[in-house]
Amino acid sequence: MLAKVADFYEEEVDNAVDGLSSLMEPLIMAFLGVIIGTLVIAMYLPIFKMGQVVRSPERCYHGQGSDQSPPQGSRGYDRNAVTDFAG
Repeated sequence: MLAKVADFYEEEVDNAVDGLSSLMEPLIMAFLGVIIGTLVIAMYLPIFKMGQVVRSPERCYHGQGSDQSPPQGSRGYDRNAVTDFAG
């Protein structure tokens, strides 16, 4: 008699666990997608910003025959300040 009751409740628990796991699976996948997407964006955003700074002509002030000066508070690239350590 107790074996039948144990089998019945074991089957009930297995069904409940299967139902909960099938409900949680898409939520876990969405959560992992958001976390991984955030990490990818956090890694690539500085690279894209660096590319924009390198290509941006208004950030480059050469000082050689140029009458442009950097705007107040700007951290423009100063070619004269770069030192060549190779030679």
